[in-house]
Amino acid sequence: MAKSSRPLTLTCCAKNSPTNSSQKAQPSAIHYLGRAKQKPSFPPINPLAKPSSLAKKKSIAFELSKNLFIEGDNLYALKLLRETYFGQVRFIYIDPPYNTGKDFIDKGKFTIGKTAYEEETKARDEEGGRYHSHWLSMMYPRLKLARNLLSQDGDIFISIDDNEQHHLRMLMNEIFGAYNFIAQFVWHSKHSIANAAKNVCRQHEYIVSYAKNIDEFKIGLLPRTEEMDARFKNPDNDPRGNWQSISLHAKSGRESDIYTLTLPNGVVFDCPVGRYPIFNKAKFLELYHDNRLWFGKTGKSVPREKVFLSEVKQGKTAGSVLHFQDVGSTHEANEDISKIVGKGMFANPKPVRLVEH
Repeated sequence: MAKSSRPLTLTCCAKNSPTNSSQKAQPSAIHYLGRAKQKPSFPPINPLAKPSSLAKKKSIAFELSKNLFIEGDNLYALKLLRETYFGQVRFIYIDPPYNTGKDFIDKGKFTIGKTAYEEETKARDEEGGRYHSHWLSMMYPRLKLARNLLSQDGDIFISIDDNEQHHLRMLMNEIFGAYNFIAQFVWHSKHSIANAAKNVCRQHEYIVSYAKNIDEFKIGLLPRTEEMDARFKNPDNDPRGNWQSISLHAKSGRESDIYTLTLPNGVVFDCPVGRYPIFNKAKFLELYHDNRLWFGKTGKSVPREKVFLSEVKQGKTAGSVLHFQDVGSTHEANEDISKIVGKGMFANPKPVRLVEH
């Protein structure tokens, strides 16, 4: 009988929350080959330790620069940063190897042969489990250190694709807590479809984001567009400025909320069949007396609420789908980097607009 092929397991547990909230539980821990040998924590910070050696001769305007460039293995770089920036970093973006079989080059420390893998796990490696274990073993200490660097209101964004996206989410749920999950953005990264692709051409990648402490985290707004603001007009010359009108009824509600109301100007408000009023009668009349209802150019049309530009969000709420028209594509990233260091020097770069977004 063939042995079961279960390279990775997800174990449910009930640990205390890293944010010390009694109502939040850390729901899962991912187990993989090599996990038992990885330390759950790191040695205490030595405030007297020298974090790095500064290469001033290689620097440009060293005393004036506000940037820091570290050359070396990223694990050691994170340990160096930990000495100085523990709990002070507001935002981290990382672009790890996607483990596609071509980009995972650190094969000495994290890898194990197929035969040894099957002997230790008692499972056939039919699903490539040892390769996932290699990748997870590489990612675990780096993500632990990254979390230590974040401030309480900090957040981390990680680029990934289908190969390890699901494993990354399980690992992040353990290290950061599932309740600190912000979003999994879908980046439409490629313009066109490659007909030579096997089965389906993948035109997207993911960006997984987690907060250090979701209760402290606040996401900013994107700039409002001219198209958004162009929807606001002022046909009645209201002194409060430009506005747009919105419906006063919705598709969900309770039958008991439905009413018919005759307004002082003689117009009768009555919801269409299958719709429900957004406001009660008292609020409706309040809007009327504050000149926040629009009855059309004739003054006798079905009323709509006036929403003023000065009172709406002064920005645009971020969406979970990132279109290349807005944030750039892989083609744009390659073109940009080739202008700086030449073509083929940097594998899989990300566009500047994506990071800025």
